[in-house]
Amino acid sequence: MKKKLLLSIRDKILQLLLERTVTMLTIMFCLGVVIVLGNMSYFSQKLVETQALNNVQTISQALKKGRTLYNTEVVTRLKSTEKATVVHNYKDEEGAIPLPNTFLKEFGSQLYQDNPGLQVKSYSDFPFPWRKETGGPRDDFEWEALKFLQENPDRPFYRFETVGGETMLRYAEADVLKPECLYCHNNYPGTPKKDWKIGDVRGVLAINQSLDNATSRINISLKVTFILFGTLSAIGITGLGLSIRRLHKYSRKLERLAFTRQQAIEHAFSEIHNGPLQTLAVLLRGIQEDEVLSQQIFPKLKSLDSEIRGVGQYLMAKEREPNPIQDPNPNLKAEELIRLGDGTILKLDLPIHELFYDIFNHTLKRDFPHFKTIKVRVRDFEKIETSYLDLSMKRVLCTWLEEAICNIGKHAIGTTRIIAIGKQQQDSYILKVIDNGSGFTSNPENQGTKHCKKLVGSIQGVVKRESLPEKGTLYQVSFPLKQLF
Repeated sequence: MKKKLLLSIRDKILQLLLERTVTMLTIMFCLGVVIVLGNMSYFSQKLVETQALNNVQTISQALKKGRTLYNTEVVTRLKSTEKATVVHNYKDEEGAIPLPNTFLKEFGSQLYQDNPGLQVKSYSDFPFPWRKETGGPRDDFEWEALKFLQENPDRPFYRFETVGGETMLRYAEADVLKPECLYCHNNYPGTPKKDWKIGDVRGVLAINQSLDNATSRINISLKVTFILFGTLSAIGITGLGLSIRRLHKYSRKLERLAFTRQQAIEHAFSEIHNGPLQTLAVLLRGIQEDEVLSQQIFPKLKSLDSEIRGVGQYLMAKEREPNPIQDPNPNLKAEELIRLGDGTILKLDLPIHELFYDIFNHTLKRDFPHFKTIKVRVRDFEKIETSYLDLSMKRVLCTWLEEAICNIGKHAIGTTRIIAIGKQQQDSYILKVIDNGSGFTSNPENQGTKHCKKLVGSIQGVVKRESLPEKGTLYQVSFPLKQLF
């Protein structure tokens, strides 16, 4: 039941696609555009966040390196000369310079003045007395960051938050005590903790980076992209609609041609039925009354009657819906089949050498006068790679082979031997049919021979027919082997 429902839904969708092709394709195209643009917006935001994270990591490293350099190359040297004091309130003392962490704080303030979206802060759960109001954790993020970094000093802590209506990246790294900082932190006047050790998390270096400016620039670019994409999409849909409209016109033209072809086939069948078949029927009735003629000619005329009717029925059947009872190959199209003169229908998707064998065997069973004297039948057909032949080429070669064998049955007086050979020679394939009959004194070409010659020419083949020096006739076709796929 479920499978039938799914098949029914599928059929309705396909029918809707066929009947409303432009509308359905437009809807599908618009959905695709929405999905693409939505993904562009999403990935653009992710790009902004990734870039912001890279920036704050670079700034954090630069601040720490700068503070370390300031401590080792400035503070340490000046302290050894005793020409300057290093204090937190350096602005209040003449000749004083800031502590390394005070230097970092002042440097962060300068960065903020030039980059309003960037804030640098250092804090600790043991702030100095003069920084008690501002030097400790102030909100949930700062407390969570401090706790996380004390347990994981080698890993950063960050997240994206909306603070005061502004989207920002909040980033924190552990500020780990180094040997050159240990003495000051344990002995500086007013220090809240005097048992610091190397490697302790003294505090946190926090950086807040606003994303609004970058997001705003990205959104402007996306708007321009959306407009351009929408314009191009409208142009594309218009062009697609015009193309499909043209295809519909062409499809209707093909339908008219198919209808005309059907009428022509029906007309041809009617002509065959009302013309030669009626005449043949009269002859058959007349011959039946004459016992001598009936025994000699009646079977042949009866066979001819069946063959003509078979051709008409075959043409009509391939233009109707497939009938599994009347048609042994209901799922195959007419171009995938070939009908031999005796009414046998072969599938052209078979290997070509198998088709040659079938045609050879079926054709020699036909009631042609000179087939009856044949004692020796030789056939040897080499395989041809499927990449060298398509269905239309197979049809041409099969038609030629049947015509050549039929000519022997009709004209090769006294023949006792027929040889059919197919061999590949370098980049060509040569198909030969040879008899040892009387040959021919003139070179008349009937309609069948001319038709086969024209067909072989369509595949760049060459037809050869000649009497052999002693007796017999050679029928030959050669054609180039070229890779089709």
